Amino acid sequence: DLFAKVSVEWGFTNPEGGDTHYSSLRGTNANLVIRQNVEQNFQATLYVEPVGEPDSEEFEEDINNALTELNDRFPGLSAVSTPFGWKIQIPDEFNESHEEHFTRVMENYLEDLQAGALSDWERTNLLTKYYITTRAYEKSHN
Repeated sequence: DLFAKVSVEWGFTNPEGGDTHYSSLRGTNANLVIRQNVEQNFQATLYVEPVGEPDSEEFEEDINNALTELNDRFPGLSAVSTPFGWKIQIPDEFNESHEEHFTRVMENYLEDLQAGALSDWERTNLLTKYYITTRAYEKSHN
């Protein structure tokens, strides 16, 4: 079974210093958590948190192996242990501001609009989102 939960809280104002964000994906052996708060200098930061009490050396090796597999596409990724879990260090060249991300999304949308069809990756994501949503609705009403 797969479970999903979404909750959103919008404050009337941002805290002093910037926007905050928190999201979590739970897994069997680890959780992926994005934190953006004062401790992260209001920068979205990815952490890998072990579930339970795993062997820390083995867990570190697993994280480093996973990052090595991503090296061809995203060179320079690394992990460092922190009180929040294993922080994934992402090189500056892969970071983008909110405005840069919005621009990229808008450019993709305009390309799809001009082509008169969704790109394959967008179509797959859209179908996946609606499949999960409709199946969740069906299960919640049985």
